[in-house]
Amino acid sequence: VGLQIALIYVMNGTFTCSVSWGSYSYMAFAGGILGVAFWLRIARLLTPAIGDSSHINKVANSTYSIMANHFLGFMLIKYLYYCGQKYFGWFQNFNAQSFRNDVFYFYYPNDIKLSGLLYVFVAVIFSVWIQDIINITKRRISQNDRYLQTIAFIVFLAIGCFIYIYLMPFANTVIKNAV
Repeated sequence: VGLQIALIYVMNGTFTCSVSWGSYSYMAFAGGILGVAFWLRIARLLTPAIGDSSHINKVANSTYSIMANHFLGFMLIKYLYYCGQKYFGWFQNFNAQSFRNDVFYFYYPNDIKLSGLLYVFVAVIFSVWIQDIINITKRRISQNDRYLQTIAFIVFLAIGCFIYIYLMPFANTVIKNAV
């Protein structure tokens, strides 16, 4: 923690990098390494208290799915807020225009920022659920059965297209404008 505070002080409060745009600093990598070391230490301290929890292990074994699919969970919550406003008249200060056009728009009922935990909870649960479906499908399809692999790929592709087109109205608007 002390090294991180010193690094933040040396970098005047920020040490960001954008490798894709060519603006990177080795200090940002040092900050990343220190951050990982910090959370590994926290995990080591929490392990005896948590023990071998099946729920924690399920989340830990689904980290790639969480990273890849968390926005689907966010969009699902925002879509439910949208439907609540549109069909039931709830959530009157929900901004449907921002919902359609800005993927980073998040609605907090009654401006209670703590309700943002609902986004995190649903994003993690939804992503773990997707990973469970993938794992079940992998177990049921043998390596040698190309026909079933192709069918599974087509089904996942269809589900992905359905989610992209119908559960993400902002994407639907973009597609309509492109056509």
